[in-house]
Amino acid sequence: MKQHQLIIKKLIEEYRSRMVDKFQSPPSRARGYLYFSRYDEGKDYPSYFRTKDTAGSSEVLLLDFQKLSEGYMYFSPSFVTLITTMHY
Repeated sequence: MKQHQLIIKKLIEEYRSRMVDKFQSPPSRARGYLYFSRYDEGKDYPSYFRTKDTAGSSEVLLLDFQKLSEGYMYFSPSFVTLITTMHY
């Protein structure tokens, strides 16, 4: 594995150089809330938020994959489904 460390490092650097530092998904509307995800600068994993569908509403953090990944050598949030049918 040691002989592959240099190529792995180069691949990771190239991958990160092609990534957009900040990205926010378009919001999805469901039952009076807007749901969206965001990649913040310097982070490897997204955070998921919701806000009420009214002007001036503050964001509520639902999932922070960056925090959940702490302490793991490998972390793969491969699929996320936010269940919005519970908000009556």
